[in-house]
Amino acid sequence: MRVTRRALLGSAASGGAAALAACGAAGGTQETSSQTGQPATVEWRHSASSDAAVARWTDFATDVKAAMAEKKINVNLTFETTQMWEKMQVEFAGGSGPDVVYNQVSWVIPGGVRGIFLQLDDLVKRDKIKRDSYSGGAWDSWVWKNKLYAIAYSGFGECVFLYKKLFTESNVALPKLDWTWDDFLTIAKKLTKGEGTSKQFGVVLFHGVDWQLTGSSWMMNNGGKVLSDARDKALFGDDPKSIQGFEWLVDLRLKHGVDPKNEERTVSPSNPNTRLQPMNEGRAAMEIARFSRYSEWIDMLGKGTVEIYPLPAGPAKRRTHAIGTNAWSVGGLSKVKDAAWEVTKWLTGSGGQTGKGARVVPFPSLLAGGTSKEFLDQYAGTRLKDVVDAWAKDSHDYMVNPDSTEVNPIFNKHATAAQNGEKTSRQALRDAQDEINVVFGRRPADLR
Repeated sequence: MRVTRRALLGSAASGGAAALAACGAAGGTQETSSQTGQPATVEWRHSASSDAAVARWTDFATDVKAAMAEKKINVNLTFETTQMWEKMQVEFAGGSGPDVVYNQVSWVIPGGVRGIFLQLDDLVKRDKIKRDSYSGGAWDSWVWKNKLYAIAYSGFGECVFLYKKLFTESNVALPKLDWTWDDFLTIAKKLTKGEGTSKQFGVVLFHGVDWQLTGSSWMMNNGGKVLSDARDKALFGDDPKSIQGFEWLVDLRLKHGVDPKNEERTVSPSNPNTRLQPMNEGRAAMEIARFSRYSEWIDMLGKGTVEIYPLPAGPAKRRTHAIGTNAWSVGGLSKVKDAAWEVTKWLTGSGGQTGKGARVVPFPSLLAGGTSKEFLDQYAGTRLKDVVDAWAKDSHDYMVNPDSTEVNPIFNKHATAAQNGEKTSRQALRDAQDEINVVFGRRPADLR
């Protein structure tokens, strides 16, 4: 008999409800260190993204263990290398699972609704943890139907990288911090020069015009609406302001020629089927991307050569930025939920997000961590703090919904067709909207 993923989750949901009742997830009883007089042991599971990450987190775990020892909590850190989400579902169906676990936005909604991850709202309220201690996008990524299932610990927001060398060579001043779309376009035009594979570009849209990042930010900063509040209907294809904002982005390439077409990029010497990123070669004056791009080219361009800015403000007088994060959750079947929450709270609070904690993650999600001296010293001479402040003021998540893994490629397929000139922006958005709404229409009942 073939067991499908949906059948497994369905059985997990029903089996999980009974297990949760048995171990006290809804206010029942669970053993704690204070009740037994013995330290609680928390199984903490992380994703092993690389050997370097495993080494970094193993070292940091000594700090976590020391902090938790004061609360009579033992912490055991383990790493999962492959199929982490699939294994969690199988464990849950069998009545077990980790106490504290790494989470991704594609897992959180089905896992939260079906009990794999514990709902945290009562704990957050009790311990006075505030949403505004994080950017809106970082916090909201882990909320579904007004219920919180995880707290972000690491992630990146959108920004604009400015290669100062090209500004200086062209005698173009860096923009003011409160720049607008018009300012952005004027600068991009001034810094676009040459022809073919030697052409210098004013800007590169690293993520294209996808709806998780730049596409949605531009639509919203033009006053547009991307999804319904319930995230069960795509609206951008019928919304004039969304269409206008999206078209403005596409025009950077097709109308103004300041964003490179694929054929204008350098062919990779190691793989003739791929093209190099212009920013990596020093051929782009600006790049819109999430912050993680910084580490990919800074050694080639040289530290001190790149400035970091918030996005330009749109016609709607708004400047929202996409924020993508990973998070920690308490396992829904944990038998030491109180202790697991203490670990989660420490990892996502000042203990785990400042000092050494600010360096173990690529970018702390706690605003106090992202603006801490320990973290910002790594980017001395840039305006990164101004960027983090802009994220704190207005940011959005990656359009997280139960169907993200299916609908994200649909949007990007049609968006890329528009960017390549294969269809109009209006038609691309209408086609994407229609196809996405079909997917939303067959969403499982428990995820509606």
